[in-house]
Amino acid sequence: MKSNLQVVDKKPPLPQQLVDAERCRLNGDFEMALKFAVDYLGDDFDSVPAIIICAQIFIDTKRFGLGAVMMRRAAQLRPDLHIVWSTLGLCYEETQDLDEAEKCFIKALNIDPNDYISLNNIASVYIKKNQPQKALN
Repeated sequence: MKSNLQVVDKKPPLPQQLVDAERCRLNGDFEMALKFAVDYLGDDFDSVPAIIICAQIFIDTKRFGLGAVMMRRAAQLRPDLHIVWSTLGLCYEETQDLDEAEKCFIKALNIDPNDYISLNNIASVYIKKNQPQKALN
């Protein structure tokens, strides 16, 4: 299982608070990362980058249900971002909802056919569903 969080919108640059949140997350300081991201969401509760960072923190700490809730909100706000569908698919895969995971990875790949992480993850889903031939395609 791999995640492809590379915080979403690089234009305009992320606010420093979210940069700090992602830095803390990558360094394993999940409590501080969540504090930065949640504080930011308190002022901008529809910030997709902040929502994705929170979701990734939940995924990193094996709280996949919370990650899925956050990513479903991100999908409402920005259904055009492959990272949203890829990350949501990861949550479903980790909770063994392989049909939903497959749907999410397909959506991610429809947006970005070169997303190698979604390709890898959908192949994993097909293997888990005992459909190895689909994994090869």
